[in-house]
Amino acid sequence: MNPIEAPPFPKQETAVILPEPSEFAEIHTERLILRLLRVDNDEDAAGLFRVRSQQEVMDWMRLKAADTNPDDTKKWIRKKVLSPPGSPADAGSRLFYFLVVEKDHNAVGSGGRIVGAAGVNSVYPAPAVGCMFHPEVWGKGYATEALRAVVTAWWNLPRAWCVEEEKLFAAVKPANMGSLRVLEKVGFQVYAYTHSPERLALMSIKRPFT
Repeated sequence: MNPIEAPPFPKQETAVILPEPSEFAEIHTERLILRLLRVDNDEDAAGLFRVRSQQEVMDWMRLKAADTNPDDTKKWIRKKVLSPPGSPADAGSRLFYFLVVEKDHNAVGSGGRIVGAAGVNSVYPAPAVGCMFHPEVWGKGYATEALRAVVTAWWNLPRAWCVEEEKLFAAVKPANMGSLRVLEKVGFQVYAYTHSPERLALMSIKRPFT
C-alpha cells in the first residue's frame, strides 16, 4: 500500500488543517498505540528500519531490504512530510503518518514494540493512505485496526472549507490480497485499475458526512 510513484488519483483539493506535531495526541486502539512519526529521529528510524529490513515488506515496493538502513529510513520518514506542490523546502514538518506500537510489550521506552507504520502518504493530487507491518504480525488484524484509526482521525481534523464528496484514496497491487482485504474491511472500494506495467487497484472511501 505504498506505491513508489503517485498513481493517477483524481485531483482533489485538500482542506484539512494539520496541527503542529507537538499538538498531536497519541491514538489508542484496543491493541495498538499510533504515535506521529518524528522527522530525523534516530529512535523512530531504528524502530521502523526493523520493519523495512524485511524483504517480504519491501517486495511490494519493488525494493531490496538489503539496500535499506536506518539513515535511508530517515529519508523515507522525511518524504512523509505533507507539502503541496510549489511549497518551499523548509515549509515545515507537518505530517500524518504514525508509528504503530503494540500495547502489550515494553521493548521501546514506555510504549512497546514497533510493529509497523500507517498514515497519509501524500495530499497531491489527492490524500492517499498507506501502511506497512512486520511480517511477524501479519494475520493479527493490526493493519485493519491501525488503518481504521488513521481514517477516523483524518476525518476528525478541522477543515478550512467544505470539499463536496471528500475522499481518501489508496493504491494496491491486486496480487497483494492481504492489503486489498484490509482496505476493503476499512471501507475502501475499488473504482478503477491502472493499465501501466505496474498494475494497481485504485481504491477510495468517502468522508462520512453527518
